[in-house]
Amino acid sequence: MRSVFFTCSAFLVAILFANFSLADTEPAKNMEDQIRHLHHLIEAQQTNSNHIWTMIAAALVAFMQGGFLLLESGMVRSKNSINVAQKNISDFILSIIVFYLIGFMFMFGASADGWIGWDSELIFWNKVEDWHYTFFVFQAVFVGTAATILSGAVAERMRYAAYLSMVVFLAAIIYPIFGHWSWGNLLKDNTGYLMDNGFVDFAGSTVVHSVGGWVALAGVIVIGPRIGRFNKDGTVNPIHGHSYALATLGAIILWVGWIGFNGGSTTVGDPSFAHIIFNTMVSASFGGLIGTIIGRFHDGLFKPDRSINGVLGGLVAITAGCDVVTTYGAVLMGMSAGFVVFYSAYVMENYFKLDDAVGAVPVHGFCGAWGTIMLSVFAPAENLPAGDWFGQISIQIQGVIFAFLWAFSLGYIFFRCFDKISGIRISAAHELEGLNSAAHGTTLGTGLLQKHLHDIVNGSGDLT
Repeated sequence: MRSVFFTCSAFLVAILFANFSLADTEPAKNMEDQIRHLHHLIEAQQTNSNHIWTMIAAALVAFMQGGFLLLESGMVRSKNSINVAQKNISDFILSIIVFYLIGFMFMFGASADGWIGWDSELIFWNKVEDWHYTFFVFQAVFVGTAATILSGAVAERMRYAAYLSMVVFLAAIIYPIFGHWSWGNLLKDNTGYLMDNGFVDFAGSTVVHSVGGWVALAGVIVIGPRIGRFNKDGTVNPIHGHSYALATLGAIILWVGWIGFNGGSTTVGDPSFAHIIFNTMVSASFGGLIGTIIGRFHDGLFKPDRSINGVLGGLVAITAGCDVVTTYGAVLMGMSAGFVVFYSAYVMENYFKLDDAVGAVPVHGFCGAWGTIMLSVFAPAENLPAGDWFGQISIQIQGVIFAFLWAFSLGYIFFRCFDKISGIRISAAHELEGLNSAAHGTTLGTGLLQKHLHDIVNGSGDLT
């Protein structure tokens, strides 16, 4: 009986222990499930935030196209303003189409030995995730920015067909292939010489702005100056834009758009972009201040293009290192860019006799290169991949040289070949008439008045 009792007792204890164990296990299991579910909700919320912020930033960058349109059309003569505006919308259309067809794949597809991307999914856009669409939109408006830099530099004298042909070439080859070397790992796990060696260009001082600026420099060299820009002795004749009010509004729109340009390059909807946008605003302000002061010192008055290009130079320069430089670094970056944009333009005009109608090459080419190199000096060493300014500045200089050799050389060859085949410059008669009328058959409403006044001055006017 005693053995039976002990056996029954042991059985009851085992049942109770099992019940208690199950009771303990089930809540624990439920807690783990709830934690996993909570993590899933948090990740989904973060993913949604990333999509929302990146698309908002893309919209801001797309709005920059309107800023470029107003800036450039205001800084040229009224007889060419419609032409410049049409170039700005046409290059946006073409660059997005070409980038969709092949450029995006060349830039972000699976790398072929680190030189170019290739991925059939990014040609046919099948089997792609939602993030591919968001990321494409953000990157597509970047290539539109790179393409439109040329528009202002060669304004008032380049044939429309030549301009659009270069836009296609830039969006298909020049921009995406260099972009692959620098940013090719942003979508896939790729290799590339510059990014593998620690090259820093967070939002595109070199990848976007200098590439566009060096292509513009090639165009300015090949096409030559506008009629009347330089005297026989080499002195410079000013050619004033018809509306610096429009140009100033364009600069302010670009400034607003740069919040998305730099801040959106995080592609993450969290507070990390606050410091980036702060640096962007500070650098632009100090660049504009220095541009205004230097302009007053040299010109004896406050020319509007000095403050405009000072602001834009500060924006371009800070773009490469806006995520790594300190607040004081952003101040110094903006101030130094104000000097760079003014004196590079002065040297181009007075020593090399190059006619950049809006100052695009100094703003985008030179300030982009300057900001890319000087982030090594203005950022704390712990924020740099190389760990010290000397090691970082060497790879930064390499990246700037690569960009110049690639973009300028291909741009120069393209323009020379196109010029030999069909010509890139309009006729002298059309240049004097203005491209609003010669290329688009329209005027601002004052075109006929200007024509009659011209005829009267030359003695052929009908006074009736």
